[in-house]
Amino acid sequence: MRLDTSAAITRLLLAMQFDGRPLSWLDERGPRLAAVTSQDITRATARLFGDGGLLVVSAGGAR
Repeated sequence: MRLDTSAAITRLLLAMQFDGRPLSWLDERGPRLAAVTSQDITRATARLFGDGGLLVVSAGGAR
């Protein structure tokens, strides 16, 4: 997360407000990310992508 400009800081604070996050979220974010393990990532990947099969969805008429 780069907060090197006033615009970047403003975008972050607006997004936090929109998402209903308290200012303490900024202090909690780093330790929470650091606590993620490779096993956590493996479980999330399996949950989100299943067996790894490819699913293609097409919407609209063919041209």
